[in-house]
Amino acid sequence: MIDNDTIAKLVEQGGIVAPKGGPGSAIFFHGTLVHGSPPNMSPWDRQIIYVTYNAVSNAIRRFKRPEYLAHRDFTPIDAWEDDAVMRAAQRKAAAE
Repeated sequence: MIDNDTIAKLVEQGGIVAPKGGPGSAIFFHGTLVHGSPPNMSPWDRQIIYVTYNAVSNAIRRFKRPEYLAHRDFTPIDAWEDDAVMRAAQRKAAAE
């Protein structure tokens, strides 16, 4: 958590942005970027998915958040081919 005085200083230094997007939009940003998300005030549902990629050598050592927010499995991920998602989508479409 960051106090309001620190936020005010950061906004004075670099401004503030309120990103918006239509259905299916996504925002990707570095995890050290100061960010926040107020409760959804619109009549439409929204989903927030947090995915953090981190070196296995930099795994969490002190768990302050529940497992559904800070998973305890630090198995390295495998790299996929550049077109892997497109091929998976094509296989799914062909099966339907």
